[in-house]
Amino acid sequence: MTFSPDWLAPTATVIEAGHRDDGISLAARAAALVPALAGHSLAVGPGSARAMAVAFLAAAEAGVPLSLVRAGQPLEATASLVLDPDLTLRPGQPIDTVGGFQLLLRTSGTTGEPKIVRRAASDLFGRVVSGSATRWLLTYEPTSFAGLQVLFTALGTPGSVLVAAPGAPIGALADLARAESVEAISGTPTFWRALLVALGNRDLPLRLVTLGGETAEQPVLDRLAQRFPGARLRHIYATTEAGAVFAVQDGRAGFPAAWLDGEQAELRITDGVLQVRRARAWIDTGDLVERSDDRVYFAGRRDAMIKIAGTQVVPEEVERYLLAEPGVADVAVRARPNPITGALLEAEIVPDGTVAPDLLLARLRERVLQLPPTSRPRRMAIATSVASAAGKKARGLVG
Repeated sequence: MTFSPDWLAPTATVIEAGHRDDGISLAARAAALVPALAGHSLAVGPGSARAMAVAFLAAAEAGVPLSLVRAGQPLEATASLVLDPDLTLRPGQPIDTVGGFQLLLRTSGTTGEPKIVRRAASDLFGRVVSGSATRWLLTYEPTSFAGLQVLFTALGTPGSVLVAAPGAPIGALADLARAESVEAISGTPTFWRALLVALGNRDLPLRLVTLGGETAEQPVLDRLAQRFPGARLRHIYATTEAGAVFAVQDGRAGFPAAWLDGEQAELRITDGVLQVRRARAWIDTGDLVERSDDRVYFAGRRDAMIKIAGTQVVPEEVERYLLAEPGVADVAVRARPNPITGALLEAEIVPDGTVAPDLLLARLRERVLQLPPTSRPRRMAIATSVASAAGKKARGLVG
């Protein structure tokens, strides 16, 4: 049994862990699995882009639900069959099959418990644009919404190549990008800050630089524009619930305020939170935004706000303040429980190597004295990288 979905380019290729599979090979591997899927549901984890592609093709052809599981989330309990990275099927947990093919995506859980979102395949392909043949590096989990967008963009474009090494550290990804002559990378701002440090002065001639998954602040956009002057720079706003919403390509943080105006606008601000219209319904994104003249800027996540001594503190605002200090490559601000104030902030600082770590910490301790007392990190420490979930900074209480 063989099949060839209309969207899959036969000459598109996935390179991963010594394997090289073009569209024809991926379709054949999926076809071999289809008979075993009858009457089942299927789950796939974040360990392999190759397995993600095969699972999607097989589940779509068999007409069964596909559960996409993120790192640290249960796999076997989500479907009756599981596809492992080596493309073998194994039993999961008996689960009633909901009729027809659909995707069950999970949010990253960086600010709380992951949520399950049911999506049709058409929801994912709606914003995928097929362009010229491009060599992509996959930085997102293959089972995330952002990862699927990159996967489908590469596999839907004749001659394109997707280079994948899920779970690899940033240094290894930097080496892989250079070795495979990668031309396009999509990643979170957290990923990009770390990649700039890992690359150092080494060359990487990118044609396309895309940011997504977190707020793209002006400093990181400016650094990327300077580091990769020949690349097209864009940042994308998308959520698992609403899908891909818009892309900004003018090199500025935020998005044009004009996009809020007019009866047909798909964006609006309600109580300081961005909402997106989908199928005549408004979806609350949970993203805090502020309108300033001709621009709307992202301030942080509502569910990441921390209550300290009765005051709501947005950790992203504190991070932006600390990132303005020369010598800082990245910052992660979190909260630790405190019996008196409810919580206290602490910060992990990743140096960019231009300032001695001790001197950098001393400067930052002076800098935070200008913040309101509730917004001052009470502990700051040097870190080699910012601990993250799904390429994003993990939020919530620690300790």
